[in-house]
Amino acid sequence: MKKQFSLFLILILIAGCSDTVDNSLETINFHKGTEGLTMEIVNNLPPEDIWKNSEFQIGIKLENKGPVEIKSGSITISGLDPRYSFSDEYTKDFSLNARSYDYPEGDQKIISFNVKNTGVPVGSDEYAAAFTARAYYDYGTEASVNVCINPNIYSYINTVDDACEVQDIADTEGQGSPIAVTKVEERISPISENSGSIEIEFKLTLENLGKGEVVDKIKVDDKEYEVDSHYVLIDHGTTKEIAIELFDKNDKDFQLRYFDDQVESTLDFYELQEIMYLKRPVKKIEW
Repeated sequence: MKKQFSLFLILILIAGCSDTVDNSLETINFHKGTEGLTMEIVNNLPPEDIWKNSEFQIGIKLENKGPVEIKSGSITISGLDPRYSFSDEYTKDFSLNARSYDYPEGDQKIISFNVKNTGVPVGSDEYAAAFTARAYYDYGTEASVNVCINPNIYSYINTVDDACEVQDIADTEGQGSPIAVTKVEERISPISENSGSIEIEFKLTLENLGKGEVVDKIKVDDKEYEVDSHYVLIDHGTTKEIAIELFDKNDKDFQLRYFDDQVESTLDFYELQEIMYLKRPVKKIEW
């Protein structure tokens, strides 16, 4: 597990003992909610008043309130005017355990940055300095719903033998992560006429119910690409061909294309060669 400890860390451990033992274990649903990672400025870090040419610290409290372990997060401070304040580090890595029975309130950590003040603007006795703290981290969502697998494609005709009724499922409370599956739509259709076999399709609606922003990145055969744009390439009426513009760390251009009604089976990867996109074979796409 990769960790980079802060230069200043306050850790308070409170332990106690008792003659009585409670063997009951409260059942907690960790896959509920929309928070994920939360962060706040530590009280008095930085202090309200800073003396000229003095050193101070900026402290950020991070807390993982979701059911997914954060293995390789990073936090960056920005906005400080380098003429008057500078830090020896502006980015630090962090990791946090998932919310669990070991960490029922969420794992937490304080990250601090050493900052030195070098003065104030000419002609001023004081000035107000502002800064921004932004955290980046990978996260996941695990959704579990009960669905009806009813071979009767005409399920709107209720029969005594029908064990359940096919219907859409909505969830607006989240699954413990900022990105949530808010709707599951089920569609049943015959594979062919008189075959007696059916095809079941599930359409998932994903929404960002958290307070952060989604940074679009896609991995193709374990290589990471950033998303530049996402648009309809061709509208065929009954289906749409979608294109995702990608670029790598060398600013080389690529494309992912797919049909919106058959995403998994129609994904193709293209590389821009001069003025044309050429299709490239791929083994794995992580999105």
